[in-house]
Amino acid sequence: MKVILISPDLQTTYFKFTPKEVKSFWFAKLTLPHLAALTPEDIEVKLVDEAVEPINFDEPADLVGITVNTYLAPRAYEISAEFRKRGVPVVLGGVHPSLYPEEAMRHADAIAIGEGENIWPLILRDAEKGRLQPIYRVKEYPTLAGLPLPRRDLLKQDAYLTTNTVQTTRGCPFNCDFCSVTDFFGHTYRCRPLPEVLAEIETLNLNRPLVFVDDNIIGRPDYALQLFTAIKEFHVRWGSQCSINLANQPKVMKAARESGCVAMFIGIESISQQNLDDVHKGVNHASKYAEAIQRIHDHGIAINAGMILGMDHDDESVFERTLEFLEKNRIEYATFHILTPVPGTILYERMEREGRIIDRDWSKYNGGYTVFKPKLMSPEALEEGYYWTYQQFYSLRSIWKRIAEPGVEMFYKLALNLAYKRMIHRFPKGELPEIAKLLKTLNGDVHAIPSVNRQGLIPRTIEVTQQTMRSMGQKVDHFLTIRVRQHHALQALLVDLTGVLTGISARRLRERITYALEQKKWDIIVNFEHVQFATLRGLKSFLPPYNRRTDVTITCSHLPSHFRQYIERFHQGIQFIEAEEE
Repeated sequence: MKVILISPDLQTTYFKFTPKEVKSFWFAKLTLPHLAALTPEDIEVKLVDEAVEPINFDEPADLVGITVNTYLAPRAYEISAEFRKRGVPVVLGGVHPSLYPEEAMRHADAIAIGEGENIWPLILRDAEKGRLQPIYRVKEYPTLAGLPLPRRDLLKQDAYLTTNTVQTTRGCPFNCDFCSVTDFFGHTYRCRPLPEVLAEIETLNLNRPLVFVDDNIIGRPDYALQLFTAIKEFHVRWGSQCSINLANQPKVMKAARESGCVAMFIGIESISQQNLDDVHKGVNHASKYAEAIQRIHDHGIAINAGMILGMDHDDESVFERTLEFLEKNRIEYATFHILTPVPGTILYERMEREGRIIDRDWSKYNGGYTVFKPKLMSPEALEEGYYWTYQQFYSLRSIWKRIAEPGVEMFYKLALNLAYKRMIHRFPKGELPEIAKLLKTLNGDVHAIPSVNRQGLIPRTIEVTQQTMRSMGQKVDHFLTIRVRQHHALQALLVDLTGVLTGISARRLRERITYALEQKKWDIIVNFEHVQFATLRGLKSFLPPYNRRTDVTITCSHLPSHFRQYIERFHQGIQFIEAEEE
C-alpha cells in the first residue's frame, strides 16, 4: 500500500512564498513527517509540501491524506477532487475539518477530527481493507510520551532554511478570542518527556538552525527552564514563539539566551489596551510593552512581533501609530495580520452574532484580507493600511532604524529583513487615507508640567473632592490624553478626553482642534466623561474662537453641570448632549 501525504499551499497570490523565499526564511512543517512516523513500516509513504514542489496527480497511490488549515481549505478541496476523480480515496484532517466536519465530508472519503496519534493507524488499516469510515474522531487527547521520531528524511532537505523542527508542548495556557489553538487542543497544555525531546535533538544536523514549533514554549515556565538548561550543551541557534510574559521570568530568559535562543515570535497583537481587553489577551499590558521589550532585548533575544490590525478600537491612525511603536522599540521583525474571525474561535462566533462577517471565501482567511466590517474604518481602508504598514516597516529607512548596531548579529537581522522586503515588494502599494494623518496628529498625550498644586482644580464630582483629593496630597501628576476617532454616520470627529484639563493642556487641545478644522470641515464632539479635574483657564481656552469655527458644530458630551456653566459662559455656539447632573 502506498500513501501520499500532502500539505497544500496558496496558488497565484502575492502571499505565496517563492522557492527562494522558503529557503531564505521558512522552515519545514512538522505535520507530514509526524504522520509518516505514525505510519506502519509495511506501508510506503511519500510527502508532498506544495510550498516547495508541485503535486503529480497521476502518481499511483492507494490513499491520499491532506492536512487542512482554514485559508487552505479551497485548495485542499481542489486537490482532493483531482485524486478522487482518478479513483484514489482521500482523507482530510487538521484544524478546518475538525471545526467544519460537515463541509469537509463533502470533499473527501473520510475525515479525521482531532489529533492524529490515536486514529491515523486505524484509518490506514481500514483503507487497506477497503472499508474507510466517513468520520474518525479522537475520543481523548493523546499523551505526548513515546512519540516516534518524525520522518524528516522524506522532506526535500535543500528546500528550506531548516528542517530542524521540534515540538515540545501542545496547546496554550491562554484563550484569546481570535485564536483556535486552545480549543483545538481541548484547553490542555501538554509537555513531552524531556529525555525524549533531547534524544530527538541529538538526531538533527545542528549546523542548521533549530525551530521549536510550540504555540507557547513558556506555557509552563518550570518545564521551559529545564528544557533550555538541558539544550545548552548542543550549542545551536534556535527560535520559537512565546507570550510576552517571558519578560517577567529572568531565569527563563537567561537560560534561553545561554542555550542559543536568538529570536522569539511574540504576539504583541495591538498597542491599544482596549483592544487587548476586548479579545481577552490578558497576558498583554500595553503600558508595559516598552519595559518588557527592553528586558528581552537586554538578554540578546530578537523579537518577531505578531501585530493585528483592524480591531474594534482601531481607526485609520492605527497604522502610523503601530509603525512608530515598532520602530521606537527597535523591533527586529514583524508579521502583520488583518483581524480575521477564524471559524471555531470566540471572535468568529461574536462577529457572526453581530452580522459583521461579509466574506466567507476561506482562501481570504489568511490575515491578508478584510472579511468583516471594521467598526472605525472601511474594509478598503483597512486593507490599504495593512499594505502600507508592511511596506513601511520593511523599507530601508525603517530596517536601518530598527537594527543598526555593531556586531555580527546585525548581519543576520539585516539578511532576514531584506528577505522579507523582497517578498513585500510584490504586495499592492498601500496608501493611507487622508483622515489617517489627521487622526494621528490629533491623538496623543499632552504633558504640561510634572505636577500642579491642587488649588484651583475644579473636581468632576463632590466624591472626588472628599476622597481622591484627600489621598492625593498637595500635588497631582497631570496630563491630558486625547483620543480622536472618526464617526462616519455623523460625519464628525469624536474627541475623548482623559485626565486633567489645565490652561497648558487646553492650549494644546485647542491647537489640535484648530488644525482639524483647517484640514476637514467636520463637526466635532468633545467627550468629557473621563476628565477628572479642570481649571477655569482650561475650560475657557480649550476651543478656538467662535469666528474660526462658524462652519461646524462643536458639541460637548458627558459634562457635569458645573463644567457646563463655565463653558456656556466662556464659549458661543456650543451644543450639549448627555449632560450629567452631578
